[in-house]
Amino acid sequence: MQYLGLLVPLSPFIMVVLVVFIIFYLRFREKREYQRTIQKMIDSGQGVSEAFIKQQGFKTSVAGRFSRGVKLIAVGLALGIALWLVFGFSRFYWSWSLLAIALGLGELIIAKILSNQHD
Repeated sequence: MQYLGLLVPLSPFIMVVLVVFIIFYLRFREKREYQRTIQKMIDSGQGVSEAFIKQQGFKTSVAGRFSRGVKLIAVGLALGIALWLVFGFSRFYWSWSLLAIALGLGELIIAKILSNQHD
């Protein structure tokens, strides 16, 4: 009962961890089922068509990387503004948003390099 007062401030962080865990688990389960389906097709002697493999749609395309980069930059800007409004400019909590912005810029650079290679 003495730890109940600690649970209330930690509940938002626990919820974020739970949501992230659920998202990762669902993605893992989807990929596992996809791989099992391919394995069953191979074991039964069926050929695996290229269209079926491309249907999974892994985000390694230029458009996928560009989209991910733009989303990371938007999240970084929103996080930076929110932290700046809450804690002010004198504390440097807002600088954590620079990590998301840098990752987003990296994705945009990779997308640009990949688009130049495809041309």
